[in-house]
Amino acid sequence: MFRHSSAVVAVLLSSFSPALAQDSDPLFLVELNKATEKSGACEIVMFARNGLSQGISNISLKFAVVDKAGQFNSMLSLPLGAMRDKDSKFASYTLQMPCTELSKIVINDVVSCTLKGAEGPSDLCSDRMEVNSREPGIEMAL
Repeated sequence: MFRHSSAVVAVLLSSFSPALAQDSDPLFLVELNKATEKSGACEIVMFARNGLSQGISNISLKFAVVDKAGQFNSMLSLPLGAMRDKDSKFASYTLQMPCTELSKIVINDVVSCTLKGAEGPSDLCSDRMEVNSREPGIEMAL
């Protein structure tokens, strides 16, 4: 009897897992993709992916850069412009500090987020944002 019950539960779980996986996917992802030391400066590469169910006619973000001592270092703007649904973009910046001194990048503000077809700004980009860092030792935060 347990053998059949386990099989039924496994079939039911596997049939629902794609729907669950879609719900857990990030809706608007901002990621620190890479940090590379270049002549005493740190080149960071940021990645953004619009996983919202609609296009964005304009999005711009503002980042705060924090050093290992936990102190503010600089502010960066990331104007991404228009992004279709499922669209991805990369941007790079050179920070005037060694990568070893960089501890965190904080999304300080969503300066603008206008959805395609909407007349004004939307909170959807900030409300549905997820961050990630592929660089060990450098945190991304909201």
